[in-house]
Amino acid sequence: MSQKTVIKDTDKNTSAYYMKKLLVLFTSRAGVYYGKGIKDNSLEFSGQIDLHPIVNNDGVNIRYKAIDTDGEIVSEEHTIISLNNENILTLWTLNSDFHTMLMFKFKNHKRIQDVKDIFIFGFDSPDSNNFSREEITIKLWDNGDLSYNYFWGSPNGEFLSCVNLNLSKL
Repeated sequence: MSQKTVIKDTDKNTSAYYMKKLLVLFTSRAGVYYGKGIKDNSLEFSGQIDLHPIVNNDGVNIRYKAIDTDGEIVSEEHTIISLNNENILTLWTLNSDFHTMLMFKFKNHKRIQDVKDIFIFGFDSPDSNNFSREEITIKLWDNGDLSYNYFWGSPNGEFLSCVNLNLSKL
């Protein structure tokens, strides 16, 4: 039996309170999602995301897999979203494209009333051509759907979309 994340009213004016409220938006969306996507602007694939709360709802685990039309796995990720030791929402992902654990800092949350919540996690600025930079955008739609978008740019290269995936809960 899982426990719910406790958010105390006395914490309302803190950044930690705000971050915990954002985390609850993820933990409340547990389930398996399936959809179609595009990788590198040309490769069509089927994507699946299994999202579920972990460790007393203090985080969410996201397992992502993309399979091309020939049935080959083109990408796989194991991701955790939780508050870090500074109470900032953070995304850590181990994926088959980079073979190392990457940390994406919380950059922004935007609520579009009666439509969706948009979360952006990333490292380095998309405008900074001197460094590798990446962003993951997760959209939690009010109708229960989920979108997952991955952007990256190499040093001295353009900042481009490399994965666009829209999913519905099974």
